[in-house]
Amino acid sequence: MEKMSKTVCKLCRQRKTRCNRKLPKCDYCVKADVECQYVKDKSKPGLRAGYVTALEERLSTSSSFVQGSTNGGL
Repeated sequence: MEKMSKTVCKLCRQRKTRCNRKLPKCDYCVKADVECQYVKDKSKPGLRAGYVTALEERLSTSSSFVQGSTNGGL
């Protein structure tokens, strides 16, 4: 079984063509007789620090408000 990269090679990405991700060279780079470079994808941005805590606090406040309004009634 052939080794495959997790990402698309640089040339296929630039050309917007399908890359078969074979290592050390994909089929397109072999055919074009060029160097095949696999660049690691930039990691996707995560949540801001404290975002989850802020959401939990908002949920707690909202829950308290809802419980207070249902117990007190109109």
